[in-house]
Amino acid sequence: MRKFSDKIFEEITRELAFIWSAHRVHKLDGKMRIFTPRSVKVWDNSDPGLEVWFGPGDIPAVIKKLKLFYRSAETPNSVYLLDPIVYKISPSAPPRALGSGIVWATAVCPEGEEVSDQVLERVHELGIYTSLLHRGDNQRAGIKMIGYLKQAAPSLYKGPPEEGGIIQGVQELADLVSISDASDVSRHYILSGLEYHHSTGDIQSISYQQIHGEKSFTSMADIESHAIHLRNVVAAGTCWNAYERDTWIYGLFGADLANLERNLAQKAASDEMIARICNEIDLICESNKRVGLEGKMRLYSSINQDRWRSKTEGIEFWITGDNSQEAARQIGELYNAGKLPNTPLLLDPVVYKEGAQRQMLPVGISIVYTTGISVGLEEFNPESLERIHNLGLMTGEIIRAGDEASGLKVLGFLDEAYHFSPEEIEAYKKELQDLIDSLQEEEDPLKPKIAEISIEDDEDEDEEQEDETEDGEESEDDKTSEEAAPEEKSEDNVILDVRPSPGGRELFNIINCNGTEYWHTYMLTGMEYLCTNGSFANLKMDQGLPDSKEERAKIIEQHTISLQYVLDAGKCWEAYDRMHPLWQRFGVDVKNLDHNLEYYNLCGRDFKLLNMTGESREDGDETFEFFAKGWIPKAAVTVLVATGGTGKSSLAHRLAVLASIDWRDDEPNPMFLGSEIDKENCKGLAVYLSGEDSAAIVNARAKMIDPEGRSTRLLLKCSNEFDPNPDGSEGTLADFLHYLDKLPDVAICVIDPARKYLIGDEDDAEVVGDFFEAIEEFAVKKNCAMIVVHHMTKGAKPKDSRDMLDLLRGSQVFIDRPRVVIGLYRDNAHTIAGLAKNNIPPGLGMVEGERIFVRDPERLDLFWVPGPEGVRTFTVSEEELKTIREEAQAKAKAMEEDEKSKEG
Repeated sequence: MRKFSDKIFEEITRELAFIWSAHRVHKLDGKMRIFTPRSVKVWDNSDPGLEVWFGPGDIPAVIKKLKLFYRSAETPNSVYLLDPIVYKISPSAPPRALGSGIVWATAVCPEGEEVSDQVLERVHELGIYTSLLHRGDNQRAGIKMIGYLKQAAPSLYKGPPEEGGIIQGVQELADLVSISDASDVSRHYILSGLEYHHSTGDIQSISYQQIHGEKSFTSMADIESHAIHLRNVVAAGTCWNAYERDTWIYGLFGADLANLERNLAQKAASDEMIARICNEIDLICESNKRVGLEGKMRLYSSINQDRWRSKTEGIEFWITGDNSQEAARQIGELYNAGKLPNTPLLLDPVVYKEGAQRQMLPVGISIVYTTGISVGLEEFNPESLERIHNLGLMTGEIIRAGDEASGLKVLGFLDEAYHFSPEEIEAYKKELQDLIDSLQEEEDPLKPKIAEISIEDDEDEDEEQEDETEDGEESEDDKTSEEAAPEEKSEDNVILDVRPSPGGRELFNIINCNGTEYWHTYMLTGMEYLCTNGSFANLKMDQGLPDSKEERAKIIEQHTISLQYVLDAGKCWEAYDRMHPLWQRFGVDVKNLDHNLEYYNLCGRDFKLLNMTGESREDGDETFEFFAKGWIPKAAVTVLVATGGTGKSSLAHRLAVLASIDWRDDEPNPMFLGSEIDKENCKGLAVYLSGEDSAAIVNARAKMIDPEGRSTRLLLKCSNEFDPNPDGSEGTLADFLHYLDKLPDVAICVIDPARKYLIGDEDDAEVVGDFFEAIEEFAVKKNCAMIVVHHMTKGAKPKDSRDMLDLLRGSQVFIDRPRVVIGLYRDNAHTIAGLAKNNIPPGLGMVEGERIFVRDPERLDLFWVPGPEGVRTFTVSEEELKTIREEAQAKAKAMEEDEKSKEG
């Protein structure tokens, strides 16, 4: 508290003079009064009901009376308040209130509370000057406020009220402070320096000079230059109350009274969003508890702008079942009230526990989920929704710019927790240390540092901060403000990106969309996320997110699934070549998978015939993805076979080069054998494995194919030798492809030629089968085109591409395993191309017949000769058909006799 002295009355003199100056600016001619309240409920008074009227020239006399009334140098006897209203005094009538040139308010905090910096910021934004009230050791026990008005404000009362006058704006200003004191002292103007007996303890407004700080008010012009509009104060208080005194919402919209209704609607949307987030976190926390997982989950923003864009990178804080409300609130504050994403936080639903070195290590997970975002022009097929619902899982449509077919969020609850193995945890630790090392090596001062927001109390940290303050090691200027750079995280708290959900990739494959970089991230319901492919939102889940614990338990029970069932579903979907009619017909049936596929083959791989056989089913729209339309499917193996000198390596190399160029939107699609390659398929890396040609030859050829050097995403390896495995065994093609699994997106993989990458004889069916097993797995996993260059027998001279199957070198597996075999051969100056084999269902657009091309030796390209003369078609005469039939019967009879002889 400030010790009483005569200087206090000098300050009161200046204070009253300034207030009268503000009144005179508006030509308010009359008198103010100093009074003591009649009630002693709030203020302790020895002289209740005392009042002294004074005009501008009466200030010395008033000060003299105050000195007389005060009667003590240490403790006040009565509370003397100022009524800042100007009154017209008449001997024959009661005082009549004229108005005031200032707006004011006072607020006293309950014991144990204090005025926050946020309060001061809100008030100062309006041009209001403040002085903090002291009570004992609490130097923020309350606040005194004053603002000079551009226009005089009329009193709300015709005569002087007993407890002090009031104008519009006083209550609104007091409301803006949002102090929860039961005693209403908002209209009471406390004089600077005096000590007042309040029901919560003695308080004091230290100094009038503290109100203005360094600002100089020496004239009426100074007051006018710092005057404010009362309507702004009223608008601020009105909006503050309308926003239910929500700091975040007020900070977002401010005192925007004109658009209050619109802003309130947005606030309602934000409140709904926060409620959904809270319910969703509670739902997953209860799922964790149900299967015995204990620990913390995490909310985070990416540590860079890769995939997910955030204003503030690297935010993370930990959540449990006890603080979901605070977590949801923190999300809302970062998010900008559910409208435009600022820093939308993702959920990491893995449960973590603190390790020996304070590292948060993954324990397990109780849910299975995936995020299927369709990038580019692709939209997810409604059949995707049908497949997921067949599994009994929850879904939420992902929307982009109003398009409800932009993706799908999937959520299910495991019947038992998936616990991370010791090997997985050790691998995580290594990744964690690699990340820490990379952060330590970061030298770019402009790159934002990783920030941490914690919503949990840490007593040790609080004690350390208090010690630093007491020792004087941290000054006020050093304290972090909201505008300061976020604090750099310690090594102990650095964490990696979200752990993928077991079964999540299988669910993503079942959705069958192309946003492979997003499948393992968890978008919270109700929020909009900005990513590298646009702005996406998951606004709601199909089953809702109830706020009742009992209803949430029902949701979990309804959508519980075993992890093995999810893995089996993914296996079946891939075995069906991602064909929805097969899924509809056979579903998740791992036990009979081979039988079902054999049944499909018996129907000629024809869906119409399949639906006509056995149980009657409706036809569905079949979708199929091409890399090169009509020639090369995605997620399958295509063998490119040609006679010597045809340029098959150049053609395969050209495919890889075209797939690794960043094509502009205004450029036409690149071409392959007269058909388009969709530019959307040229987004990831292109892999080219050359087992025969040296890097010099390959690079020279690349300059001919791509003279401008635009092929920037080509991964080239000119060798059939691979690094040894960690166990010391010799590296193989299969090992290398597993190593390439880390690539987020692969457009095409070319292997040239096959025999260089076989581990054994090309005539050995088992050797060739292992080769195809590895490349098929990679093609399906990466949904990429897999091109294998293969040779023909020496001296082979096919008459058409159909003959080439009989002229292939090596095992029959080279014919049986690929989905497509493209054959090329020379006919004088022309190159002829056609499909020697095609296991793609009819009607999906595969090339029919043969095409004739001329070769461009400068670009190593083939140009299709258009018109009827450039097309060869296969025709089979009755005589040829008879011969083929007889040959097939003779071959079957010979095989039957051979089997009988073995049995004999």
